[in-house]
Parts: sequence; C-alpha cells; structure tokens
Amino acid sequence: LKPGRAHNYFQAVHKIGISWAAGHRGGIPVVAEALKIPGCAYIMTADEPSGTTPEDFTRIATLAQWMRENYPDIPQFVQLSITKADHDVVIETAKPDIFSFDQYPLYADGSLDEHYLYNVMWARQTAQKYTLPYWMWLQSFGRSVNKLATDLRMPDEADIRFLVFTLLAHGGTGIQFFNYYGYGDGPPMIAQNMVDDPYVKQPGR
Repeated sequence: LKPGRAHNYFQAVHKIGISWAAGHRGGIPVVAEALKIPGCAYIMTADEPSGTTPEDFTRIATLAQWMRENYPDIPQFVQLSITKADHDVVIETAKPDIFSFDQYPLYADGSLDEHYLYNVMWARQTAQKYTLPYWMWLQSFGRSVNKLATDLRMPDEADIRFLVFTLLAHGGTGIQFFNYYGYGDGPPMIAQNMVDDPYVKQPGR
C-alpha cells in the first residue's frame, strides 16, 4: 500500500524476474517514483474507499487518470470492501481496468460469514456488467481483537481450497493474498500470517 517504503522489495524481485505491485499511498509523486523501477504488474489506486457520489472519489479518479495517461499498459484498479461503496459510482468515476474486492469470511469460532457467497456473486455481476476481469483478495491470515464474533481464524488447507474454488466457480480470474501484521496506528490486535514476511520482524522473534 505504501510504495515509497517498498523500493527495496521492488528492486529485489525485479532483479530475479518477478513482477511487483503497489498501492496508492502518497499519491502521484510517490507512485511515479516507484514506477521508475521496472516490472510493475498493477497499481491499486485506493483501498476500501467509502462514499456514494462521484465527488467522494475525485482523488482516486485523478490517480487513475494519471496512470492511464502515463502508464497505459499497467493495469489499475480500486480495491473495494464489497459493501462500503457504490460499485457503479466507483467504476464510472475511476474507470478501473479490473473489478477487485476483498472478503475475509472465516471466523475464529469456526463459522462462515453468512453473506460470503452472496457477495462473491454480487461482485461477479458487477464485473460482468462492466466487462471487467474479476479479482479478489482471499483470507490468508488470522486476526484477533478479542471479539469472537468477528475474530478471524487462520485458514487451513481446506479453507483455502474453499475460497479459491468458490471464486473460480463464480468466474474469478485473479486470486490475491497479502501478509498482514496489524496497523501501527490502529487498535491492538494479534495477527498471524500463513507465510511470514522475512523482511518484517514478527512479534516474539
């Protein structure tokens, strides 16, 4: 999400022939500096924005338009939390190349978010309406804020198969994961990743 802090990652993976991707934080100047490093696969122009009118997405649309004018071959998209923003307004304002959202439905008590499959289908319908590729960030972490009703469990192998195959069955074409280790300026929480980031010192290590 913060490309200005990740140049070492981008340079390292490009050196061994792997593409890299980044978020939007810092705006055009920070994104432009990161894009001097070859090998970008995509830029995420916003993360879970809220709002219902075009004015709510002016900043996002500005970055998206800059990407189209200066790097037309690099895809860009808004990352949605499925219920936080009006899909039509986001797409018609920012004009993303991909429809992408995140959903983390595996609860610590062993249950599944009852809206999960509905949301996967809702996202499919939006992607089809605008003839966009359909991507999703899948849950690859466990997270606790000591509220069992909303705490998330660490997925096991069966959970990952379930998440991947439900997306594929609904026409998904992009499967994404991320390492999660909490917010530095947010509420206290305990997070576990399926794969630890070797560049980040984990608690207790």
